[in-house]
Amino acid sequence: MRYQLVLLLLIHIALVAAEPVAWAVVTTTDHAGATSVALIGLSQAGSSAPEMKELQTAAAEAYGTAKQTWDQRRKAYEADKANGGRSFRKVEAEPSKPVVKISGAVQKDRAKAEELLARLELELLAKSDPGAARRKRVMTGQLLQYFTIGIQASPEWIIETREKHGDRWACLADYNSNVVATPNDVEGKDTWFFKYGHLRKKFEGCRTAKVICWNTWYGLAQAPPASYKPTPAAATPVNARTQSTMIAYWSMVKKFLEMAKEFEDVDCVMQVEPDEWGHLLIPAGFDVDKEGTILVGGSGMPELKGIPDTVKGFALAFRILRNRYAPHVLLAANPSAWDRNRTMSGEKWGEYLNAAEVNQKNGWDLFITQLHDWDRGQARNGSAAKYPPYTEADTVTMHGSVDNWCAWIKPIHDATGMWCVAWQLSQGNSTYATCDGSDGHAMDGVTELLLENYPANRVAARMAAAGCCMWIFSLGGDGACVLDAKKDGITNPTPHAGNKGRQSLYPDDDGGYLRLMGGEYFKNPVPILGKPLKQKGKAGPPP
Repeated sequence: MRYQLVLLLLIHIALVAAEPVAWAVVTTTDHAGATSVALIGLSQAGSSAPEMKELQTAAAEAYGTAKQTWDQRRKAYEADKANGGRSFRKVEAEPSKPVVKISGAVQKDRAKAEELLARLELELLAKSDPGAARRKRVMTGQLLQYFTIGIQASPEWIIETREKHGDRWACLADYNSNVVATPNDVEGKDTWFFKYGHLRKKFEGCRTAKVICWNTWYGLAQAPPASYKPTPAAATPVNARTQSTMIAYWSMVKKFLEMAKEFEDVDCVMQVEPDEWGHLLIPAGFDVDKEGTILVGGSGMPELKGIPDTVKGFALAFRILRNRYAPHVLLAANPSAWDRNRTMSGEKWGEYLNAAEVNQKNGWDLFITQLHDWDRGQARNGSAAKYPPYTEADTVTMHGSVDNWCAWIKPIHDATGMWCVAWQLSQGNSTYATCDGSDGHAMDGVTELLLENYPANRVAARMAAAGCCMWIFSLGGDGACVLDAKKDGITNPTPHAGNKGRQSLYPDDDGGYLRLMGGEYFKNPVPILGKPLKQKGKAGPPP
């Protein structure tokens, strides 16, 4: 018995001696350039601890082995006359010496060290960007070969117009609005696009139509408790600081990305919060680092623990969740232009976005802007309705002219490296008699401003030169639609005053304007990275 007691005592002493006296987060960059972080216990505080020396020795040994193997391949390559004396370093990078270091302060309290580890893991995830190569292929192969067009329509209509008219729509656009219906609803049981299967059907449709799945993510202003009241600008800051709302909000972002991962073969864009970047920055004094602006780490979502509750943290959270759950999804920010000549000038937005790390360098892909909102010529708008003829100022109402709009987006493009998309363009026109101002058959002039008399019309070329790569035509309320949304077939009523009165041959509620003029445009689209199509009538690039 005495022997056993002595043995137990010796074991206890050994265990006590092995108990760490401090904890450190160690960052290792290995010989291949891969970086990782880990928490280790130290028997003595500081970088001279034996545990650190063991890690450094192991990394050095791995480097030595890799370097030796690389040298063998180099010698064989350079000895091969077929390689003509070319440098092997251009074929395969030489292994680099590893770096093993303690990040931040060594902690006696393990919990504090674990907090630091969680924060560094998130920062590392944001920087790693595993989907960068895939997203670059989408940008260069689909959005930047030619100035292109997206559409809000059905997959069937997209396929039909491609086969009949040569349209090459880049994306199928749609809203994911009312993101949070019920506070604390982290499962999304009350979020309509999950509850009724709308989002899944959309991904399936985009897969069938072979187009990019475009998702306008719009939920901050509409959420409880403010629910758009008294105005979106006033509601957004309230909702953004409500914990029960924001944990549901971020959970829905995650749930969306998990579904996007299910459809990884479908290219996807997440357009983040139109208007809300401005609604968040205005009360923050345009300070992207002002704490308490919007709950991110403070939302309580485990994946975002430690992320600051700032606009910069808001942007970082989208990158972190995207990189973790669906790295192939393109992220698009939405600068606002309400005060475009002063606090919201193009130059200022370039500064704000870079300060928030919303740029190409930090894994954001696009920025989105508007020319104006929805169809003007609609009877239900009463005295606010605007009927043809339309001037350029009528159709670029947020900037007054195409040149003003181009002058606003170019500094943002130049500062951030992101390309612009002109979004929420009206589908109505004043060419076809069916567009008579009734619900579903509204009139507007933006389609004609952009597409009429092409290629003599140089609007697309001017926009591309300023840094814009795509238009997206979408439906607003009961404005005109490219589908037969009203189920009234082919209609050719008495033309409204100012309407050209062309007779439609299609049941499309816009009379068929976009299917026909889109087809004309895609015969010879404006090149960006691609070469001009010399043959008139040759179709544009495949989707």
